[in-house]
Parts: sequence; C-alpha cells; structure tokens
Amino acid sequence: MDEALSALCEFCIVFLLINSVTDKEEDHQTKEILAHLPSCPIPIHRVLHYETTVGKTAFVRQLKPYLHIENDEAMFNTLRPHVPLIVFHQCAKDVDLLQKPFPHQIESYDDLKSVELKI
Repeated sequence: MDEALSALCEFCIVFLLINSVTDKEEDHQTKEILAHLPSCPIPIHRVLHYETTVGKTAFVRQLKPYLHIENDEAMFNTLRPHVPLIVFHQCAKDVDLLQKPFPHQIESYDDLKSVELKI
C-alpha cells in the first residue's frame, strides 16, 4: 500500500486519520507513521486523530473528500452515503474477519490504478 499511497500523494491532498486516546499516544503515533512514509511527505497538520467512530465520521464528512480509503467494515458502511468514492482496503490482519466483498477493494497498487479518479 505504500506504493499506492505515494502515487496518491503525487496528485492529491492526503489526510491520515488515526485512532488515538491520549495526547502522548497521538504524538508517538504521528512521529512513527510519518517516519515510515518517507516517499509520501504528508504535512503534520494533515495527520488527524480521533477517539471515537463518531469523531472519525465527523472528520470525514467535514473534509468532504472525493476519495476515502477505509479499512473498517462498519466505518465503510457508515461513510458510504457521504463520500463520492469510498474504497475498502482489506488489511492482511483483517482478512479472516471480513466475509463479503465490497465494490472497491484495494490490495495492491494495480488495484488502486483501476479506480477511476476524476479530479
């Protein structure tokens, strides 16, 4: 997914939403994630933290993204009516938890290229 994220960073404004509980956890997670994404320089002010699914939903709805990539089935279904193009990314650790297919699944950079973006 790092390759796909790097490709998105080339022509899109990318925000990262991270589930955090404490300020200390937020700082640690932000530094760790940005350190692992050298090919995709995301400004620190575009790394957003939320504590609840309601908070995440509010962030996404306020940002009004054209494209949202989600890895949580419940959140995917919640955001589906509010985002023009929502893509489900099935993380390897979640494979056994998810039984049914979604309309847009990204598992590689080639899958991302097949999603038509009208920017």
